[in-house]
Amino acid sequence: MRALIWIKAINENVPMVEADWWNTLAECFSLKPPLVSWCPPSEGCLKFNVDGAFKDPSAGCGGVLRNSKGDTKALFSAPVDPINSDYSELMAIKTVLALFLETGWCENFSLSIESDSQLVLKWIESSSERPWRWRDIFEEIDSYLKRIEGVKFVYVPREGNGFADHLAKQRLLCSMLFKAWWD
Repeated sequence: MRALIWIKAINENVPMVEADWWNTLAECFSLKPPLVSWCPPSEGCLKFNVDGAFKDPSAGCGGVLRNSKGDTKALFSAPVDPINSDYSELMAIKTVLALFLETGWCENFSLSIESDSQLVLKWIESSSERPWRWRDIFEEIDSYLKRIEGVKFVYVPREGNGFADHLAKQRLLCSMLFKAWWD
């Protein structure tokens, strides 16, 4: 992966598929540009792309945090209860908010969270739409949001969320949370 980041840094015009960085080198290069690509956040903002994955009998969530230069600042990948893909996505958002608070970045940066689940984003924005069975999770999310000013939630198609999608799928077969961040 380090070599792929180096290649991308040297020549941004090389078409690479980030979601395939964990696979073989040959799968990382694409002859076709993606229909939707990741866009960096504005200066002073960090962007977390999140995703949830569900494949009975397992589920996971993952995310990648980047700054306005596109530098990766944090990653996480976690197993979640295998309920459904919406639950996995919701747990990804909860994990992101907790990680953002844990790192202390909320003191210096605003946060944008991109997800490919319009339904889960609708639940976050509108408390009247939320499933009651997950009210404890929503209460935690709401308490995190009160501690972080101006969090922006944005829908992004799956093609623009490839790295997070891959991190979520990595946890389908693992039993432990992985998280890492850099200053």
